[in-house]
Amino acid sequence: MAKFVQASTTTAMPLAQLILNPKRTQLIWRRIQRRFTIITRAANAAVAPLHDRMPVIMAPNHFGWWLKNDGERSESHKMALGHPLEEPLKIYPVSDLVNSPKTDDARCIEPVRIDRDMFERQWWGDEGKS
Repeated sequence: MAKFVQASTTTAMPLAQLILNPKRTQLIWRRIQRRFTIITRAANAAVAPLHDRMPVIMAPNHFGWWLKNDGERSESHKMALGHPLEEPLKIYPVSDLVNSPKTDDARCIEPVRIDRDMFERQWWGDEGKS
């Protein structure tokens, strides 16, 4: 089941990322392809039940460290990555509509109810038992 993950106290979750220099973009299928990657780390306690990795969420007061152009693997980048935002996350199940690029509206993040009894019976293999 799809999950929605949101920072509980901020409106945005700035993620640490690397972007390919636009001067080095590649022309693929007659289109300029700009590339980026999200930097990940081991999952914290909130995300661990979903996945073993999670994005590095940047703390707003560390943006300067991350955006400082002082070379790869610089001390400022190590500081930014070494102090990710550890605020509580709000995580809840959402509809599988989110899995389709055709669905681009608020229904993608509306919470859905789970029939916990049905889920647990299917999970533990004791369907039909009362």
